Amino acid sequence: MHTEARELTGSDIPDVAPIMDPPPLDDFIAEEERGPFLSQKQESQLIRRLRRGDECARATLISAHMPLVRAVARGYRNKGLSQEDLLQEGYMGLLRAADRFREGLGTRFSSYATWWIREGMQRALIRSRFIRLPDYLAKSLHAYLQREEEEGDVGARREQRREALGVRESTMRALDFADIRVYSLDDDSDDGPSRIEQVIGDVAGPDNDYDRDAICRALRVHVAELNEKQREVMMFRYGMYGGAPMTLEAVADRMGVSREAVRQLQVRALARLRQSLSESGWGS
Repeated sequence: MHTEARELTGSDIPDVAPIMDPPPLDDFIAEEERGPFLSQKQESQLIRRLRRGDECARATLISAHMPLVRAVARGYRNKGLSQEDLLQEGYMGLLRAADRFREGLGTRFSSYATWWIREGMQRALIRSRFIRLPDYLAKSLHAYLQREEEEGDVGARREQRREALGVRESTMRALDFADIRVYSLDDDSDDGPSRIEQVIGDVAGPDNDYDRDAICRALRVHVAELNEKQREVMMFRYGMYGGAPMTLEAVADRMGVSREAVRQLQVRALARLRQSLSESGWGS
């Protein structure tokens, strides 16, 4: 039976030993299973000690907020990463939050840490969504997906798709896991979903092959650097987490904003991505 969580007061802060490595899964226990949590006063004390280089204070602050990592991870289930990977990426985000947080930001550490935890998980999800396929399979899959759309049979049964592609079950499982889309930064039109149904495959020449991989790596990093609303628009409009790309109107309904607001967010996001890629040495 769990006892009710109590708030720590005064200087009653049990220090935790400095953290060296990511903890095991068992350490990410559910929030209701934890004992004391930090008051704002105790949090401020720990942060001041942390800024003076107190590693025990850092470890205590992190330990008190580890249930937050699990809570955020629940929102990213079944999107392509294991629970362990999500928790470890979120944990690294929590470490970054502890190192960057400063008093005077006008927010509690938990709110600040939530952003960094989400950012870590989203970056990992974006990284996991890009794969390279042999040219013959890329062409077959691209043709099949086009035919599904033309015939209005987007929900074709998995076994039918596997037979049409002529691939083994093991290959099909890999395709199920992967998001096989490449996104166009030139498509900011208002009509229809924003998608170019191209598969990352082998292309002629080693230079082109390298460029495409490098651009994809740069793109997923820069998408993760967008603000939360811009990132959501890109995810929904381009189907970047494996879902179906959505129209402006559908995204507006999903986010509870106007169609024009979504369009402006998309335009700003695309402009920032183009600039970021250009500054990274890609694009004209």
